[in-house]
Amino acid sequence: MDQYDIVAIGDTTVDAFINLKNAEILMDHENKELCVSFGDKVPYESLETIYAVGNSANAAVSGTRLGLKTALVASVGDDINGKMCLEALEKSGTSTEYVDVNKELPTNYHFVLRYGADRTILIKQEPYPY
Repeated sequence: MDQYDIVAIGDTTVDAFINLKNAEILMDHENKELCVSFGDKVPYESLETIYAVGNSANAAVSGTRLGLKTALVASVGDDINGKMCLEALEKSGTSTEYVDVNKELPTNYHFVLRYGADRTILIKQEPYPY
């Protein structure tokens, strides 16, 4: 077992950033809502997929970039997204020694809807056993 400067603990995910083309922001005094036409085909400008992100993964990778020896404690699924997350972490220099590959649950996958300067995230956290 290696010794680390930082061990980040928490879920990791795949984020699919979707830049919306046609949407509308509705605001009142307290709320801001993103609106798209219901039941319609909604065009988008671009899609970018980022693997192994989330607060803990971002902290671990940031520590690595600062020259620290880091590891992440998390779970991913035994699927292509999990493999891509592990590859992204390893490529960054972050240790995956404590990342569990779960054979029953898929890797967390979020859709990040970007419109203007803001974003809305559609999330589904898998109930990994920790």
